[in-house]
Amino acid sequence: MSSFTAIGEEQEIDREEFTPGVEPQATWCPGCGDFGVLKALKQAMPEVGRSPDETLLVTGIGCSGKLSSYFESYGYHAIHGR
Repeated sequence: MSSFTAIGEEQEIDREEFTPGVEPQATWCPGCGDFGVLKALKQAMPEVGRSPDETLLVTGIGCSGKLSSYFESYGYHAIHGR
């Protein structure tokens, strides 16, 4: 668990706060690197000192775009330009 001071207040943040209450089953292929990216994000955010309500996850098209479904935060799913 990591703590930080924001606006004179100390707040404890746990990586489980970044797991949705009802987490959908991941549909990525076995061995896909997206599992590692998701795990790294959930580990890094408390270390950085940010809570889910201070986080925006921006994703694109394809399987990696599903990250926002498995990560509790604000999310923006967009297509890329051509």
